[in-house]
Order: sequence, then structure tokens, then C-alpha cells
Amino acid sequence: MSGGTKKAGRRSPGARLFIWAVLTAAGLCVAGVAGGVVISHTAAGRGLALDWVLGRLRPEINGSLTVGSVSPGGLLGGATLHDVRIRDREGHTVLAVDSVRASYSLASFLGGPPGLEDLELWSPTVDIAPPDGRQLRLDSLLVSGGGLPADSAAAGVAPGQEDA
Repeated sequence: MSGGTKKAGRRSPGARLFIWAVLTAAGLCVAGVAGGVVISHTAAGRGLALDWVLGRLRPEINGSLTVGSVSPGGLLGGATLHDVRIRDREGHTVLAVDSVRASYSLASFLGGPPGLEDLELWSPTVDIAPPDGRQLRLDSLLVSGGGLPADSAAAGVAPGQEDA
């Protein structure tokens, strides 16, 4: 035998690196899918997802947002939230909803503010007349920092005349 022959079954370092890279990528894909299933289909996972989403939404509300629970089922294209409440800064409940079905794109949650594709409300109660007699402006609840949305102000819409 000459010294230049390879033993059967030995691969070059480049081939071994390629195989390890493919196996690592496959393992990460399997772990990602398993993680998605755990988050989407377990109570603990839905709780973690809800906490993450509420953490992104709360800074956009001048007041408080609470959600009682999330329905079982997949979270990949939407979620059903139960016992949803939005309160103003003084603690007055402005919106109380028995259930909310929100449809969204997962991509919208990865960058920028979350965007909804569809929103259904069951048994909503809206109270815009606080018992203390103060005036409540809905735009100050949902627009960060209060005031008119930027497109309304740019269009010359006066406060209180948005729907006129």
C-alpha cells in the first residue's frame, strides 16, 4: 500500500464541517418548531406570549391594559383574549370587553408596533363619562403622549372635530 491512500469512511475536514452545519441547522429548526408548539399550545406558553405582547402594547396606552386569560389553541395567526379592560390614568374603566378575537401577522410583532389584521369584540362596554365629571378624550388614551394622531394634526383637523 502506498502512503497516499485514504482509509474507507474518512471524510475531509470541509465535508465534516458541512455535515455538522447541516445537522446544527436542522436541530435549530426542530427546536424552533417545538418551542412554537409549546408556546402556542400550553397554558404556560400562552401566558408568556401574553406577557410579551402586553409588554409591547402597554407603552402605547396612557392608562392601563389588563387581560384575564387567553383561549387555548394556536397563537400563530390570532388569539382570543378574555376579560379585557382599558383604564385611563385615573383608573376609570373606559373599555371592558368579555372577549376579543385579534388576527395578526407574526411578522408585525417582530419589528415596530404590532399591527392587527382583524379585531372582533364580544359584549363591549364603553364608558366615556367618568363619574367625576371630567372630560375624557379617547385619542389621549391610545396615542402615546396624548393629543391628536399625527395624520389628523397634519390635515388641520381641530380637536373634537375628527369625525365631522
